[in-house]
This record gives sequence, C-alpha cells and structure tokens, in this order.
Amino acid sequence: MDSHAHSLATRSASGRLPFAGQPWLASRDLDEVATLLSSQVEKRSLQPGRRGQADIRFNMQAMPQLKLFGADWGLEIGVRSLPLANWHAILPLQGGVSSRPDGQSAAAGELLVFTPGHEVDVVWHEGTQAVVIALDAACLVDHVKRHHRSEVTRVPAQAQLIDRQHPALVSLGNLLGLVDREAGSPSGLLATLIGQQHLQHLFCENLLHLIPSLSTLPQRSLLPGTVKRVVDFIHAHLDQPLCISQLVAVSATSSAAGWMRSASCCCATSRASCSCPSWPSAGVSPSPAISPRPTSRPSASRRRRPWPAGPESGRASPAALSVLVPRKRDTPRGGPRGVSCVLPGVT
Repeated sequence: MDSHAHSLATRSASGRLPFAGQPWLASRDLDEVATLLSSQVEKRSLQPGRRGQADIRFNMQAMPQLKLFGADWGLEIGVRSLPLANWHAILPLQGGVSSRPDGQSAAAGELLVFTPGHEVDVVWHEGTQAVVIALDAACLVDHVKRHHRSEVTRVPAQAQLIDRQHPALVSLGNLLGLVDREAGSPSGLLATLIGQQHLQHLFCENLLHLIPSLSTLPQRSLLPGTVKRVVDFIHAHLDQPLCISQLVAVSATSSAAGWMRSASCCCATSRASCSCPSWPSAGVSPSPAISPRPTSRPSASRRRRPWPAGPESGRASPAALSVLVPRKRDTPRGGPRGVSCVLPGVT
C-alpha cells in the first residue's frame, strides 16, 4: 500500500477507524443502520452476503456539504442505492469493495468514485474497513464557478476506479489524514464554519484532478468569443510585434474592422517598428477621408486611459486590449448614433 493511505490503514488495522473523534453509530441491526444512513446521505438498502451477526461501526465527520465516514460492516454486505444526486466514493483501507454492474473492484489504497446519476450496487467483502466520501454536487458546481470561472463538465453516470498510483490520490490521502487528526478537536480547523468550507473546496479541487473529464475544464470559457480569439492570438505570437489592426482582424468584429479600414493604425508596439501600411510616412498627409488627430498631448483631466506600455521587445501587452472596448457616443436627441472606439489620449 502507498504511503498516502498508510497512516489511515495503520489505525484501521489497530481497530481504530478513521475520524474516531466523531463516533456516529455502533449497531448489529441492518434496518436501523439503513435508516440512519438514508438520513445522512441518500437512501440505501442493505443485504447481508452470508449468515452471521453484523458488527457495524461508523464514525462521521460532517461539514455543510461534505460528509466523511470511517466504516466497518463486520461481515460481507451488499449496498444498493437509487440514482445518486451527489458524488460518492469509497476508499478501502483494508479488504476490498466490488461494483457488481461493471465488475470493477477497489482493493486497499484504491478509490471507487460514483458520479451523480449512478445507481450504486456494491459488495463490501468481509473484514473491509474504508473511508466513504459524500460530496454535494452543488458544492462542486459552486467551486468551479467561483474559482475556475467555468461550468462543471457533465459526466455520464458511472463508477470510476482510481488506481493507487494516481498523483491526486496522494493528495486525497493527505487531506483525509488532516481531517482524521483534526476530527473532534474543539479548537482545530474543523471547529469553525470557515475552516470547514475551505476544506470542502480542497476536496472539490482534488476531485477535479481525480476525474479526467473534470480536470480538463476549458480555460476562459466564459470570455466572449471576440475577446477570447484576440487573447489566444496574442499568446500564440508573443515573440512577434503585433498591430492593433491585426488584433481587430482576428477578432472578426465588423464595426471595429470597418473603423480600422478608414482610420490610422494605433500600434501596440511603436510607430517606428510598425509595418502596418496605415501609418502615414514622414511628410505625407493622411488620407483626405480621415481627419488628422491632434498631436498635442491632452491634459490629464481629459485623458481617458494611459496607453499601456509594452515591453521593449515590441511584444503586444494584453492590457492594450482595454482601449478597444466599444462605447456608445453621446449625441443630442435626434442626432446620429454610433459606436466609437476609445483611443489612448483622445477624448
């Protein structure tokens, strides 16, 4: 067994279940245990695998949207559920657990994850002690939206087996070990609501790395398509001088592109290094269709935004994009309306 589960497994082998600071139930009555489990997680039905007296022990560390159990059934037992509303997982510390529909089995140190919508149908083999994790689906949605500015990728209902060599399983073992040490402490991390909420977010982040389809969240998925195209283009050409005319063309914004075709180019690099033909040559007047821009520096009170200074290498700074934000031009009632592009130093 790998070191990430070693400390928990050692306590389990010595007869001490994880989260011993929070004992929850000890019973020999399967019906009573099924009722209690259904009140804390989701509805469960239990079926003993062979005749014998159950010796059921559960410890529970409860947080607002996360429950962790140290579980020992005492004999082989089958556990079934309706389609899950939340995320569930079983990490055997000794013994093993088998999922009957798909034939997957988790030995000690491996993790069996059940996605929302999956119907659990597992067998706990005799002598198995394990950590059971129940995470509210809403907690993961909130975590991804708040900290990744994205949406949770929808995954099919299934059971997924995580091998003990998975790097994220090491982190999960560390998190569980931390909770095990803090459980029941009146002044520990779990004694306050904010401490519990931070730990929940750590478990959510760990889940994103455990499930491949969740860990490949699209970056900047909430950015408008126009801005995203420009940002991606800049990142792909950081070693080259860029002109705003190029960025406008990449953005495929018709109003901005039309303006750029009829106005002077304002380069994100410098006028000297710009290769854009819209810069007038020395001694050559701008196109008659274009009114010359004032060359005097505007006063500080009239300056909208400073032009973002790019690096000396001439690379475009992403901050330069802020000057291309369209805004409506204020006009008298009945006058023409349109969209103007705010230029640096020009009101």
